Amino acid sequence: MKARIEKICSLITPAKTLADIGCDHGKVSEYIVRRGLAETLIVNDISSASLQKAQTRLSRIPHQTAVVYACCDGAQLTAHPIDCAVIAGFGGRTLLRIIQSLLPPAAVLAPQNFQDGLRRGITELGYTIQTDCLVTDNKKPYQILRIARITDNG
Repeated sequence: MKARIEKICSLITPAKTLADIGCDHGKVSEYIVRRGLAETLIVNDISSASLQKAQTRLSRIPHQTAVVYACCDGAQLTAHPIDCAVIAGFGGRTLLRIIQSLLPPAAVLAPQNFQDGLRRGITELGYTIQTDCLVTDNKKPYQILRIARITDNG
């Protein structure tokens, strides 16, 4: 597994409902189901071809996780209660738009650009950055964040 995907996966903690938004080939989804990190996993991509690749990958793995496949813009997943979203491979503006729409309690983000604007935006939305790291993969730097909503009771 590539260093970037490994780091993203290392920041995922167990949750009732996890969402892999922009799942691509389903490598993060595979990590989640293999480790039983979620009761329910929402596997999402706007591309039906990518979603099919993820579905094929997960169909080969025995697991107890309930999997919901959603072919749509990740910001449209508002009907699903999501405890933690993993959103990687998008520009920072797209990540921010998805977070603004879903407002999950926690998320792991890997923006491709607009990192400073994303940081400002998530702070304005009431999130704190729990982890902020830089990973080099194929000689390219990747910023990876784990964020959590600040609550009045803790």
